[in-house]
Amino acid sequence: MSYLEQTKDTNNFLEVLVQDHKRYMPIMEFLDNLTQQKSELTWEEREMISLEVSKANGAEFCIGIHSGMLRAMGSADNKVAEEKIKPVLAFANKLAKNSNQVSPEDIKILRKAGWNDQTIEDIIGLVSAISIYDILSNGFGFKASLPQEVFEQMGQGTLEAGGFVAQFKSFIQ
Repeated sequence: MSYLEQTKDTNNFLEVLVQDHKRYMPIMEFLDNLTQQKSELTWEEREMISLEVSKANGAEFCIGIHSGMLRAMGSADNKVAEEKIKPVLAFANKLAKNSNQVSPEDIKILRKAGWNDQTIEDIIGLVSAISIYDILSNGFGFKASLPQEVFEQMGQGTLEAGGFVAQFKSFIQ
């Protein structure tokens, strides 16, 4: 339940976004732009990064969303198998928690792992977008109030719709 009077009757964070969809659609479009564009990162890797960021920010509702997306994608245990993504997750965690402490060495580590500068920019943008959602969710006071199955259904719907904006528009209707 939301801490705010105007949204106190909403059951979850997604309802707040849908209720005021004109306000929040640009953030959804930004997220879609970051997750749907061509990149070295797969959508699944982007969701792994998103989950790492939401964990770093303690955003329970968003953790549920990203976990549901990963389960819908077939990532049963949400563990990273590839060595190449591990430094990305460490960087995403640091950026989410202490962005003022990011250093040239952090970027060198990502390059050494095989990521190019455009992908590093994509990671920075994704961490920023997910942090916006995490802060909103935490600020409103939402916890993971939906069952895991619902988060997975939402993830499956997002995959089938081809992105977050299309799924969001279906919730608006």
